[in-house]
Amino acid sequence: MTNQDLQIFQGYVRTVPPVGGKEEAAKVALVADDGTEYYILHKGIGVDLVEHISADVKINGTLHMQGDIPYIQVRTYQLVDDYQDKWYDDKDA
Repeated sequence: MTNQDLQIFQGYVRTVPPVGGKEEAAKVALVADDGTEYYILHKGIGVDLVEHISADVKINGTLHMQGDIPYIQVRTYQLVDDYQDKWYDDKDA
């Protein structure tokens, strides 16, 4: 894995089948606004993202490539309360 500088990623969290056979195998991924899928390393604060499936998040972390698979080691994250998505319309509620 090659390390990169701290970066900001934004998108939504989704579950993935466990990738890798180690304790820190990814259990969730971030689907970025541009459609790129980044596996979240299951260690540190990244573990908490399992509790935020489908949530929009902004992540500060480092990008690691394992072959051509991108992984993020999460340093901090913030839930994005953005109800301006085209699928959300509270007028129908």
